[in-house]
Amino acid sequence: MIDRDNIEQSHSDPIDVADWESYGEFDIYPEGAREKNLIICPEGQPDFLISGHRYLFKLPMAQVENPALLRHPEQYWSEIIAFRLGRIMGLQVPPAFVSFNSTTGMPGALIEWFTGYEGQPNIRTTAGGDHMARHIPDFDRDTGAKHNLATVMRFSKLLNRSPSWSLIDDYVDYWGNCLCFDALIGNTDRHQENWKVLWDDDSKEVRFSPYFDNGTSLGQELCAVKVARMLKDKNMMEAHIRRGKHHMRLTEEDDVRMKLIPGVVEFVKQYPPVRASLLGKLSFSIDALSEELEKLTKFNVPYPLLPDRAELILKLTQERKEQLIRLI
Repeated sequence: MIDRDNIEQSHSDPIDVADWESYGEFDIYPEGAREKNLIICPEGQPDFLISGHRYLFKLPMAQVENPALLRHPEQYWSEIIAFRLGRIMGLQVPPAFVSFNSTTGMPGALIEWFTGYEGQPNIRTTAGGDHMARHIPDFDRDTGAKHNLATVMRFSKLLNRSPSWSLIDDYVDYWGNCLCFDALIGNTDRHQENWKVLWDDDSKEVRFSPYFDNGTSLGQELCAVKVARMLKDKNMMEAHIRRGKHHMRLTEEDDVRMKLIPGVVEFVKQYPPVRASLLGKLSFSIDALSEELEKLTKFNVPYPLLPDRAELILKLTQERKEQLIRLI
């Protein structure tokens, strides 16, 4: 992903994707639980968008029993907030923008795809599930039941020592940041299709993808009533934080998934040098996140980010940040 640290979308620029063209035959992007249209940015858009580039238009999750209704209408905000928080922390998270389709009336997150930039070499990608299946013969890609940190780190170590490829990421730092970011935002869905390996066949350089697909986070499943209750009840908020789990297990043999914050603590125990790096990432100003949330509440779009939800997101993030710093 190219460096676009200074891009900014104002509340006067929500993006209407009604007339954007689909990307070839892949009209509906196949990975993940929510419908995602892969579309091409046309000319004449605000300068924070790239003409001719691919974007995902990611919708809130529909109800299984009635697809015309949304389960969590405000869910798309999680992608947008995760991008802004990742940028504050200095992490690689694909840019995500406030958008809607004026024809359908549906809101969504417009997410910049992290390959295919003009002038960039032809990068091919492989999903984490490809590598898990190669290392675990009976790996079930439908459930990801054996998706585990030990195998991920073993694969990453082998990749780092490949005589044919040059891994340009510090893989321990990459996965430490990934676990820490997911714990900070409460992301429970970093499954085996939500991380990728990027291969440059010309230079023989390889790296891991940015931290993409962050929608199952930041209390997106909480209805307005629960948001209001949790703002008044710190015990309820802390219980919500304690329940959060990574998608990964610690090892292939484990029956349960890692808890979010304890999983980071365990990672630091196994890889002590990463501690300083994680503390550096966690040193961000919570006021900077507060300012970003305030900006997002000003967008006039379907299912807006209401102040109560923004306040809860800030409090959840601050509490998780303080716990992570204290425990690692």
